[in-house]
Amino acid sequence: MNNSENLLRLLIKKQSAEERIYAVVREMMDTLSFGESIKKEEFAYVFDKCLDVTLPDADYPEYEKTADINKKLLRLTACSVLDDVAPGKRKISDFLPEEKNISSGGTVSYLKNTLSDKAYKLFSKYIDTSESIFAPDFNSACEAVYDGKADYCILPIENSTDGRLGGFYNLISKYELFVCLGADIMSNDGNVRTRFALCKKNTSVFQYHKREKSLYAELVVSPDFENTMSDILFYADFFGVQTVKTDCTPALYSDGEYNMYVTFSADERKLVKLFLFFALEQIRYSAVGIYTVIK
Repeated sequence: MNNSENLLRLLIKKQSAEERIYAVVREMMDTLSFGESIKKEEFAYVFDKCLDVTLPDADYPEYEKTADINKKLLRLTACSVLDDVAPGKRKISDFLPEEKNISSGGTVSYLKNTLSDKAYKLFSKYIDTSESIFAPDFNSACEAVYDGKADYCILPIENSTDGRLGGFYNLISKYELFVCLGADIMSNDGNVRTRFALCKKNTSVFQYHKREKSLYAELVVSPDFENTMSDILFYADFFGVQTVKTDCTPALYSDGEYNMYVTFSADERKLVKLFLFFALEQIRYSAVGIYTVIK
């Protein structure tokens, strides 16, 4: 086979590969459009970036290795560049269930003590017409939100001595709550830090934060053979998202099954890229909370 025939064969293979990449990118963009029309320049930008990382020049013999398109690589690439062409178009709230108003106002239920009072004082700065309801115990504080008698409740979720406070996460799960704001409170002697969570019934993220401000995203993920836990942590690292901690705890109401809790930290832009990729890979997860920590 002479050089002209070899070059023609490679060009034909390249055209075929480009067509397959085009189809994959089109499918991805349709999935990530959230029902909106896709602008031509947005699609063209993502498509070109996917070509750059997938196909080398046709002049090189290594091109023979591109018979199989690496869809996972294309998805990683698309999600990493999508915000570049349409910055701010996709937000964290796009990946949360639609918010439903439970009640009006800003009533907060919590078990009164010195540390909880300090947390309430911080949280009340971000709640309109904040009023407090003192609960006899933590269960009652959660029940008040679940029953619509209060908009928020305050729970301790970790401290510098015991780490993650699993019993309070069980309350968050039991009463279907969502962590929307965090506050770090120091003990009176200054030796122990306790993180309190402002929780509400419906999922929402306080929008006072800037896109570049660091957020915590606490998720319950469901790894599988296609996307193992190590894969999920790799994806986070790929998008510049820090893995703060991981925990494995027994699942409520299910004998022998476990929940994989993972806490990520990054600005909204990086977290959006990770969630976009989760959507494409169909990685199953639920959000325990997405929040900023105030001090």
